[in-house]
Amino acid sequence: MIALVWLVEMVITNLTLTINFYRQLVLLHERTEQVEENSIKAQYAALQNQLNPHFLFNSLNTLISEIEYAPKNAILFTQRLSDVYRYILQSQQQRLVTIESELSFIDSYIFLHKVRLGDCIRIENRIEADNYDLNSLINPAAIGRNVIKHNIIN
Repeated sequence: MIALVWLVEMVITNLTLTINFYRQLVLLHERTEQVEENSIKAQYAALQNQLNPHFLFNSLNTLISEIEYAPKNAILFTQRLSDVYRYILQSQQQRLVTIESELSFIDSYIFLHKVRLGDCIRIENRIEADNYDLNSLINPAAIGRNVIKHNIIN
């Protein structure tokens, strides 16, 4: 009888420990996901902070020059600048965006840099459409944050 009681106590103890272990494992997994999400948000905020002040001032100075020397291009430049900031503001509220919207952002972003830097910058944007579904979801600015930062300089 004592052995049976001892065996039942061992089973109950093992079940309790197992339940606590899995409960802690679930909590650890949730914390890991939260840390990853916070990391992504911090990276995105860093990108926005990088874009906001310097990029805006450089773009406005470029726009002033375009208005004076190439008024027709100034209209297109203003539209693309608006597209870039609209994307940044809209994607702040979203965890995921389509590859298509990210590529559209990149096109506008590259255009602004090409107008500002002229022949000093050359960017090739090659995506093999057969390999990607443009409606697939990715993190905002996952591609865009690396457009200018990671490049080859000749």
